[in-house]
Amino acid sequence: MTSALLLLIYLAFFHLCIGATYQVCIALGVGSWLVWTIICWYLRGVFWNRFEYFIHQLVGLDLLMEGFIPFHEGYGFYLCAASFWLVFLVNHFVVATRRSATSIDASVSTDASVSTDASVRTDVLPMIGDSAASDSI
Repeated sequence: MTSALLLLIYLAFFHLCIGATYQVCIALGVGSWLVWTIICWYLRGVFWNRFEYFIHQLVGLDLLMEGFIPFHEGYGFYLCAASFWLVFLVNHFVVATRRSATSIDASVSTDASVSTDASVRTDVLPMIGDSAASDSI
C-alpha cells in the first residue's frame, strides 16, 4: 500500500510537470517532497531497515531537486521509477536472505544435537528430514 502511494506521488509529480511553468514545477517539487517526507516519516515502521527508509527519503529529495529543473519533457521518468524499484527489490532480496540465514543459524545453534567435536560439523545447516530442521523451517 505504501509503495503504491509513493509511486503514485512520484508519477503524478512528473506528469503534472510536463508542460508546466517553472514556478509551478517548483511548487510541485516542494509540495511533493513535503507529502513524500511526511508519508515516509509517518509510515516509517513499514520499512525493513534504515537503509530502505534512507533510500526512500533520497527519492523524495530527487522530487524536490527535479522541481527546480525548468523543463520536463518526455516520459523518461518511468525508467527512473523502474530503476528505483530495482534498487528496492535488490534490497528486499538481500534483507530477506539475511533474515532467513539468521533464523536458520539461530535454530541450528540452539539445537541440542550440535556437536562440540571440531571434526564433526552438524551446526552448518539443518539436514532435510531432520526433525529439528523441519520444526524450525
